[in-house]
Amino acid sequence: MKHRFPLLIIAAAIGSTLLQGNSPVRADDAPAPLTAGKVVDYNVSLGVTAKHDEIRFKRTFSFSGLVFPVSNYPQLKQVFDSIHERDNHTITLKLAAAVQ
Repeated sequence: MKHRFPLLIIAAAIGSTLLQGNSPVRADDAPAPLTAGKVVDYNVSLGVTAKHDEIRFKRTFSFSGLVFPVSNYPQLKQVFDSIHERDNHTITLKLAAAVQ
């Protein structure tokens, strides 16, 4: 794919150990993806390892553009506010019912 403007891509992946007895994380617990034309692409995947002992969180963000007209600033701000909201997404773990 050919880009006319510089392309910034940021990818981050983190893991966190789960305490035994916590409920598994579902993929639908992840924040929704966001695409703004050919300028912004944001995606998060969320899941657990096969042994259900670690949460895996992966975030990718790409931004293509260098100069934008001042008239586009409100839309750009709205996109970045939405990304900020998704980055502050909360995941709640529940203790699984005791196995008898």
